[in-house]
Amino acid sequence: MQLNSEIHRKILEQRIGGAEPNDIAALHGMSVEQVGHILRLELDLEEDAPEGRVRRSLEWTRLERLQIHVWDQLRRDPLPAIDRALRIIEARTALGAVSGLPGPIRIAYDKSVGDCTWLTDADGAAVATGGALADRIDAALAFGQGAEGTKALYLVPHLMNVLAALGATPKSREEIRQLAGDREELYGSGKLAEFQSEDRRLRAV
Repeated sequence: MQLNSEIHRKILEQRIGGAEPNDIAALHGMSVEQVGHILRLELDLEEDAPEGRVRRSLEWTRLERLQIHVWDQLRRDPLPAIDRALRIIEARTALGAVSGLPGPIRIAYDKSVGDCTWLTDADGAAVATGGALADRIDAALAFGQGAEGTKALYLVPHLMNVLAALGATPKSREEIRQLAGDREELYGSGKLAEFQSEDRRLRAV
């Protein structure tokens, strides 16, 4: 077991150092699939994590180690290392926004939608669309300047429209409560479509 652990760590170090999976596989007498399995284990990823996520996790680990090294330089002689440290921090922030690590907007979005207990599987496409918009806004804010910052501002109204459609804004939640009326037991029981259908019927009268 100890031998396997050492081999696993060595494979991760070689991949972080830039060695390709097929070269690592040949060096250790194993298949490329086995190398991929070991890398996912060492990076704490799911067995079926896509290759793109593995690569982003590797880049995150590289940047993390670079930051530790530069941080040590900052303590000893800060001025020459400040610029390098800032660039690494910016790179980690940008990578985090596109690596599956949720940003603040996505975290708030997931919390809001998670509290919408009336949603059903039929609302999944709308929920996923809102999540994608939240991720785009987080990514734009991470890059933070110029056109990317402006992009975030343009995306916010679209996200708010999705949240309203899901009943995840104060106004839309109140509308759902009013539509539920004396059927309060239905509120929060996967009845959003029923409420919206009733609303459309009443508006048509």
